[in-house]
Amino acid sequence: MKNIGRFLFIAVMSLLPASGAAIASTADGAKSFFSSAEGKFGNGDYQGAITDDNKAIELDPSFVPAYINRASEKLDMGDKPGAIADLLAAARRGHAGAQQWLSNNGVSGW
Repeated sequence: MKNIGRFLFIAVMSLLPASGAAIASTADGAKSFFSSAEGKFGNGDYQGAITDDNKAIELDPSFVPAYINRASEKLDMGDKPGAIADLLAAARRGHAGAQQWLSNNGVSGW
């Protein structure tokens, strides 16, 4: 019985650093997709930029810059409702610029 307890302890402890590394790699992955999206946006590839921002948000839903980027891309493509949805997500996460834009454009509920 003692050996089983020790085995479980070692197994759990060995997972802790791995889970921390997974969190770091998720955040790094989100930043990588975000950077890629910025490059695509700068080259006029709005759909490619949105795809990369989608991946960044999927990896890290709290990564506000990806919501802001995607809102800008959607506005440039004429998708104002989609942009507002992204700005609402950013506003709910505390982004002051998104909150201001929404207020200036008569959007509430954030």
